[in-house]
Amino acid sequence: MTNRKSTRRALLGSVMAMVLCLAMLVGATFAWFTDTASTGVNKIQAGNLDVVLEMKDASGNWVPAEGKTLDFVKAAAGEQILWEPGCTYTLPELRVVNNGNLALKYKVTITGINGSAKLNEAIEWTIGDVAMGAEQHLKAGESNEFTIKGHMKESAGNDYMNESIDGIAITVVATQDTVESDSFDKDYDAGAEYPVVAVANVNTNGDTVLKDKEEDHTIQVTVPAGALDEGVQSLKLEVVKSATPAGVQVASTESSQSYEVTMRDQSGNAVSTNGTLMTVEMNVGKNRTALKLYHDGEKMTNDIGTLTDAADHYVYDAATGYVTMKVSHFSPFTAVFARDYWIDHAADSYATPVDTANKVVTVASAEELALFAKEVTDDGKNYSGYTLDLANDVDLGEYLWKPINGYKRLSGIVVNGNGHTIRNMKVRGCTNSSLYGAGFIGDINGAVTVKDIAFDGADVFFVNYAKPQFAGNVGGIVLGYTYGTTLFENVSVTNSSIWGYGKIGILLGMGADPGVKVTFKDCVSKNNTIHAAYDMGGLAGMIQRGNGVDNASVENCTVENITVDFDPSSTYVDVKGTATLKSNDQPSGTDMTKAIDGKYLDESGYYWCAYGDYYVSYGDSSYDAPVEGYRMRLANSEYCVNK
Repeated sequence: MTNRKSTRRALLGSVMAMVLCLAMLVGATFAWFTDTASTGVNKIQAGNLDVVLEMKDASGNWVPAEGKTLDFVKAAAGEQILWEPGCTYTLPELRVVNNGNLALKYKVTITGINGSAKLNEAIEWTIGDVAMGAEQHLKAGESNEFTIKGHMKESAGNDYMNESIDGIAITVVATQDTVESDSFDKDYDAGAEYPVVAVANVNTNGDTVLKDKEEDHTIQVTVPAGALDEGVQSLKLEVVKSATPAGVQVASTESSQSYEVTMRDQSGNAVSTNGTLMTVEMNVGKNRTALKLYHDGEKMTNDIGTLTDAADHYVYDAATGYVTMKVSHFSPFTAVFARDYWIDHAADSYATPVDTANKVVTVASAEELALFAKEVTDDGKNYSGYTLDLANDVDLGEYLWKPINGYKRLSGIVVNGNGHTIRNMKVRGCTNSSLYGAGFIGDINGAVTVKDIAFDGADVFFVNYAKPQFAGNVGGIVLGYTYGTTLFENVSVTNSSIWGYGKIGILLGMGADPGVKVTFKDCVSKNNTIHAAYDMGGLAGMIQRGNGVDNASVENCTVENITVDFDPSSTYVDVKGTATLKSNDQPSGTDMTKAIDGKYLDESGYYWCAYGDYYVSYGDSSYDAPVEGYRMRLANSEYCVNK
């Protein structure tokens, strides 16, 4: 569906915008201009956005407003327009008409202020009965009639006397709306974003600077003095967040951000600087690591230090988060950098305060879940005996997840998903520097309950860089280590993968004490992949027995379509025969026989169980079970527990 959405957006031109510009000296007039666009391909009829602005003439007829000068409506003929506290002036009645065949949504905003921005702060602008900038909707063939009003606040004092504004632009931006359905649903374009538009008059005495926002701008363009053709009087900068170009590779541990940048003159023509380089600033975020910058899909040159006056060179200021680059033309700009960890984007507080009386932590967002992880792992906060209550579905795809180190901090925790799903969790790292303990929670002890929760699209491995490896021990999508009594009830893991070496499971890595008790009830492990060498399981990697007795139980669980990718550098043997175990898993116990049938890792003179549908049952390191007809023994008397 993602590809379908991308194709549809490309076919429709992504985002079509209409910009209506007006130049105004306070007390003067508005001049409107329109810009529209549509697209079609032979034999494939693309939808189009076609927006028209109209005004009522003296006869009450609707006529195009393009090129017209609109006067403020006066209370009496010949009355002078004077702005003073409490006054309200309106423009003649206008309407926006959707002449295209696609539904659209649009906003009207104020941009391009020159002169006294302070005076504009004293004027409240409205469009019809809604605030300037409010989102409005038009289906194909519909229109919306409105008037634009400017009201000077009653609180405006003497500070505003003799102030003036010029270069104000009223900008209308439009994009496709979630109305028309494709083959799946009508929400494929729910993420369609508005372009950001800036308008400025050309500076005849120096450089012309345009930025998409006055503060914390995403894009700023500086056009050198004299670089433009003589007839260019004003510039329109348009910035649209776009998809990553096809030629730019982004690893699973990397993030990217791309912007389509265009600049046109007052007639709507693309602007040429006749070979003169422009300076572009782009906000990519502070303290980015492994930063790479691309212009039109081609990698740019990083000038560490001083920016070279050459096309497609850049410098990065980690303290401000801005890349400054030299370019000769506009096209997609893409930044690729190491993905942040969620703990660096944690919420400052919980929307629902922690209930200390009933010991409940409620999380309703990825940021709040990151706050919980940060408090436990980084701050050492003890939430033992608490319930972690998930109030919404959570998508963790934007950043990397650092496993929660809950040992002695989450004893007795109940993780209650309330039927919600954690999606797209990418774990990079573990709780132990020796590559042990990976998962949503990497390490935990005491009584633990995980219930009514689903994980979908998780991707887990122990190293904190892009290349997955057969490295790391004790990892699971949900829990890495658990010590004590653990209940998984109505827990689902689907469409996920995990990389490691040993003791690697889908829900749980390892039940790590002889006295551990692990119950899987009404759980689902489906469409998952394990990349490891040994002690792997569709539910758990390995669970220790206690005095010869299996401490794990599986009740009404589904394990299906599990792909096992065995370590290609290891040697495996199919073992089928009768093993002699001990009743207490120790040399002093009574002999017990058990039929063995499965794939084992041949390593260091022992057979280590490779994969069990449910889990690998681990005995005791003091006794290795012989198998009739085989030269080597079963390490720790371990065997696979299958369906």
